[in-house]
Amino acid sequence: MVTMMMHQDFPELLPAPFDPDTMADRAVTQHPQTISALGSVMRHPRSLSRPAATWRPPTKKLPALTGRRRLNATISRHRVGPAVQRKLYTPDNPWVAAYLVFLRISAPDGRWVDPGVAQGWVRALVGSDYVECVHELPRESTPTYVWVVDGSFLPIASPAELVTPAPVPAR
Repeated sequence: MVTMMMHQDFPELLPAPFDPDTMADRAVTQHPQTISALGSVMRHPRSLSRPAATWRPPTKKLPALTGRRRLNATISRHRVGPAVQRKLYTPDNPWVAAYLVFLRISAPDGRWVDPGVAQGWVRALVGSDYVECVHELPRESTPTYVWVVDGSFLPIASPAELVTPAPVPAR
């Protein structure tokens, strides 16, 4: 089993993460074209997951927000079935869920990705009004986020249990 090293576990080895709000503001003000391109990639038919073994999700190179370290964003989406649509529908939340969107932020060289920088890109993409709709997948080797969107790609509130696996009891 692989365990991620976190700053709080080894503060002397890993730098403190950057502030996600600061990174989101930097992405929005300095790289609005990149944010727009990420939104376009998310909506593009190629980002829709396919069962073929040769399909790979589209990847967008992200400009550096800190120093010269560039990252990659890989975006995929999966159709939401009727059972999940019924689960998420309430009179207070009348939007119909259409897709689960996955965003994975990775370093091209495989090195550690600062969680504050990764969260900053996510916040810049979904907007501050929808940050609470985004869930980070635990135990991933690199920051991976998922959220539910409607047919217009607006994020919809969803319980974390919908996108995070339940713990498996030991046998």
